[in-house]
Amino acid sequence: MDTVRDEEKPLHIVMFPWLAFGHMIPYLELAKLIAQKGHQVTYISTPRNIQRLPKLPPNIASLINFVKLPMPNVDNLPQNAEATTDVPYDVVQHLKTAFDKLEQPLTQFLESSNVDWIFHDFIPYWLGPVASKLGIKCAFFTIFTAPFMGFLGPVSVLLGNDPGRTKPEDFTVAPSWVPFQTTVAYRYFEIMKIADILSNENSGGYSDIYRAVCCMQNCETILIRGCTKFEPEWFQVLQNIHHKPVIPVGQLPSTGVDYSNGDNTWGWIKEWLDKQPRSTVLYVAFGSEAKPSQEEVTKIAFGLEESKLPFFWVLRVQRGPTDNVVLQLPKGFEERTKGRGVVCTDWAPQVKIMGHMAVGGFLTHAGWTSVVEAVQNEKPLVLLTFLADQGINARVLEEKKMGYSVPRSERDGSFTSDSVAASIRLVMLEEEGRIYREKIKEMKDLFVNTKLQDNYIDNLLSHLRRVCSVKSGYNVIMRSKECEANNSGHDSWNSLWNAIAGTLAAANMQGLCSTVKAVEAEMHVFFDCDRPERVGKLSEAKTASLAVIMLWLSWKNNAGFFDEESATSEACRVRDSYVNAHLRRQGCWLITFDTAREYLLGPLRRRFEIDLLNFPEHLSPVCD
Repeated sequence: MDTVRDEEKPLHIVMFPWLAFGHMIPYLELAKLIAQKGHQVTYISTPRNIQRLPKLPPNIASLINFVKLPMPNVDNLPQNAEATTDVPYDVVQHLKTAFDKLEQPLTQFLESSNVDWIFHDFIPYWLGPVASKLGIKCAFFTIFTAPFMGFLGPVSVLLGNDPGRTKPEDFTVAPSWVPFQTTVAYRYFEIMKIADILSNENSGGYSDIYRAVCCMQNCETILIRGCTKFEPEWFQVLQNIHHKPVIPVGQLPSTGVDYSNGDNTWGWIKEWLDKQPRSTVLYVAFGSEAKPSQEEVTKIAFGLEESKLPFFWVLRVQRGPTDNVVLQLPKGFEERTKGRGVVCTDWAPQVKIMGHMAVGGFLTHAGWTSVVEAVQNEKPLVLLTFLADQGINARVLEEKKMGYSVPRSERDGSFTSDSVAASIRLVMLEEEGRIYREKIKEMKDLFVNTKLQDNYIDNLLSHLRRVCSVKSGYNVIMRSKECEANNSGHDSWNSLWNAIAGTLAAANMQGLCSTVKAVEAEMHVFFDCDRPERVGKLSEAKTASLAVIMLWLSWKNNAGFFDEESATSEACRVRDSYVNAHLRRQGCWLITFDTAREYLLGPLRRRFEIDLLNFPEHLSPVCD
């Protein structure tokens, strides 16, 4: 009977996004791209959220399975509130508490399913250990951009160990770990608006930073929505600070599916747009998360009125039915702009609106999904940020001349209606704003390039397969037990080593150390010995296994190997001391780099094609 090779078997990937449509939609777009390659995807969320997602294309509907986990009941969370769009900002903390209570039903699903990978967001700090116990690989898929994640910094900084980030002003300059000149940083009013992400406030008992740190520490791979051709320097920053695979998945442009679910909203909108001259309408929308203040809404309204341009404004007057602060338009505004402008206070099909030829500009909060959709439809951007990553996104767009920010007070973020009107006219009409209109068109091929996006997905799947081709740390333990019981064991030891090498190649430092401990605990003949001379009786496979563990620890500690010149550095001495102490505590006096190199470049590499470690051709021994 024919057997299907591991590299030919479809993967089973679980998607578990945070309960915000700005997160759920990119997760769904990635799910669709993966399903198009023939892999099985399980998309997990709560019933109302899944019900509100766009319909799937028929050709991949059978490959994406939606699993509805009932929304847990928690105090102070309104009934039927299952997404951030359903609740005021100060109630989001209770949504996070409810999300954390999904741990048990999610675990039960994973236990009963044959899952290879789970892609998760920044909220489930508890998921890594759950997946590890079940032998499931974790990928932290962040919908935030590479510049935003790079600006946040390494885990040590996020944990508060950087004296250079102790006050809000420290977030208004480029950080020390960014080695190039950039204006990408928060403005003072932007960082003050999101100060709660650094604390436990509005986070269900754990800060968003703590949650993100746990997710980054406990995953095998970090997936970033973005394109290395658009922001190569920021992807390099991420590789430098996280020391684990950072994989771009592309910009994930909208696939143009029907979001209406039978609603006829688009009909009357299209009818109105069809009556407007080409490229004259300003589209105004601030996403599902951002809700301007009443003062800001008033200034925006007067600015639209003063601009004299046609506009279509999607205005969320409240976040869910329990939001007591209902935004109001200025008295007489709708009458004064009747025929020239439309204010829609309900859902509207953004992709279709921006795709209409009458739309010539977009006043936006700089949420990245909206940015991608704007570039996709060649609509120049007027930027007005409110929260989260939007300030960083705006700096990136400003640097690349893809968007122009409405002038605002540095301290409190206030702006005038005159500045709104002037910014709109500059970007849409004036010669000074031509650069923004042209740059958006230039960037379209980077954002909406089918071949490029397809390559990102192929590279992602290749990485996922490569990691899945070896067993998890749990299975390393199981195999080592099996090998101890089988003294004939040459093939068994090769199988064990295959698992060890693959695990090390895919592991981060924390995961590696736990794997090392697991292997130590099982190789009794090896580590229980009191006499160094017994080490000389070890098999070649055992010796090489331990030597490469030593090599890998060395490489992870300083991202490279050391020749005689670099051996004098303090970093090298610290590293060598650690490696020597680690091995000599086990009585491993005779393991050398040369042993490992010969084994890796010889039968092991030929047999298992272990290319992940990428050892250089010349290695200098660290210990003898």
